[in-house]
Amino acid sequence: MQASFKLEESSPTNFQLQMPDVPPPEDVQTHEEVFDLLRENDVISEKQSKFGRDWYGSFPIMMKWVDPADFMYLEPRQPKRCLWMKAKGHIGADMDQNTHKCCIGYMSDLFLLQTSFQQVAPLKFSEVVAASLDHSMWFHAPCRADEWLLFEIQTEHTGGGRSLCHGRIWNRRGDLVISVAQEGVLRTKTPSKL
Repeated sequence: MQASFKLEESSPTNFQLQMPDVPPPEDVQTHEEVFDLLRENDVISEKQSKFGRDWYGSFPIMMKWVDPADFMYLEPRQPKRCLWMKAKGHIGADMDQNTHKCCIGYMSDLFLLQTSFQQVAPLKFSEVVAASLDHSMWFHAPCRADEWLLFEIQTEHTGGGRSLCHGRIWNRRGDLVISVAQEGVLRTKTPSKL
């Protein structure tokens, strides 16, 4: 682990990238609603729907994909996506910022490398080997893990059994609160896929 620490201070210059223009989390379907819709339209089986609902429901995180097709891996897509996420339950404003940052670190690790598979869909996760090699985060502003955060992720390179992904996390006000990068091992049982 490498860590650096610095006290907060004011600055005469302020700049950040603009938050993507996406619907608010209230207007985006839950993973349960998406799996129900896919089942109703015969895109996936009842067994696949139940597995997806249970798997995503098992995490201590609420998540909503801005474009639900980004998490189904049914057809090739650009390796870029946005999702809203927040911790289930209430952590609280009185909790130390480090607690929120640790929770967001966990939350961000679940989605970075998965984005790499969008370009090689259709794909079954039983065919995949993926593991983080490194995960770096830069915290730009105070943040809350139990409030909705927009996570934008993009895979910049995949090849040689590795993938490099970058992400940006905004709060609902549009403040860029965290930047994140992850490199990971990425292999499939069909080597020609990647």
